[in-house]
Amino acid sequence: MDTFIDQIKQQQPPPTVLINEQFTEANLATQLFTKPYPMLIFATHGNFSGDVERSYLLSYDCELRLRPFGNLLRIRKNQEDSLDLLILSACETAAGNEQAALGLAGIGIEAGASSVWATLWQVDDKTATELTLAFLNYLKTHRQASKAQALQQVQLAFLAEPKQDKLHPFFWSPFLVIGDWR
Repeated sequence: MDTFIDQIKQQQPPPTVLINEQFTEANLATQLFTKPYPMLIFATHGNFSGDVERSYLLSYDCELRLRPFGNLLRIRKNQEDSLDLLILSACETAAGNEQAALGLAGIGIEAGASSVWATLWQVDDKTATELTLAFLNYLKTHRQASKAQALQQVQLAFLAEPKQDKLHPFFWSPFLVIGDWR
């Protein structure tokens, strides 16, 4: 089976993929400043801790902290071609606390993303890949469907063809669509 990145690269139109040494904070900033992106997908590891200063997404060259991450996303906030969907498939990207109610996902919403796909707890990488790709494919093939409907249909499809070792809600239920679910 292809990796998540390989499958994303096959999407049409072909996306810009920043992987390994290309996925740096500076390169991400350059890309966001020079080109419109209606969707951003971060398939990386992250950490949300009780301390906002210690929460991050992992890039090639650094731990991209919450505030700098939000500042990068704000580059396009007031542009006509704003960010419609931010996908944060890392673990616990929607887990928050008193300082940041929706964790990394909340920073995305605050920075101008219309919607954020995020997770509430630790997720299985393979399941996260399957569900995220199925979500994207559903949105692509059912253009009138809302993001909430796409998430629901993907979860129902996952349950209809259960993998015996992944039938438990732990695997398919931590995914959320936050913000504009339409």
